[in-house]
Order: sequence, then C-alpha cells, then structure tokens
Amino acid sequence: MLILVGDFNQPRSNPVITTLKKKMTHAISGTDFGGVDHIFSNCNAVSTLNLGKGGSDHDALSATF
Repeated sequence: MLILVGDFNQPRSNPVITTLKKKMTHAISGTDFGGVDHIFSNCNAVSTLNLGKGGSDHDALSATF
C-alpha cells in the first residue's frame, strides 16, 4: 500500500494536485488556505474525516484504509 500525505502548499485546483488525482486515489483534502493539505493513496479509503485545526493553522485530516 502506498499513502502520500502532507502539506503540499498547493490548493485543490492547482495543476500539481489535479495531476496527482489522475495518477492516485484522492482520499481527502483540507479546507484551510484553499485546501493545501492532502491525502492520496493507491487504494480507496474506507473513511475520511476533517478533524479541524488540531492545534495547528492547518486542518488535521484522518483517513482509514
């Protein structure tokens, strides 16, 4: 299983993210800063959840595979 997570500093509409969406399964994106935090995988997530700030200025994201 391959899981790619992080602060990509690229919103959901950015060409980098749209290209990744074509190559990998998009599990979830955050909402802060235009959605710069993302989780991708090579399989489908069973569940995803945006947990809110989580003590950061970014969203804490959760995905179960």
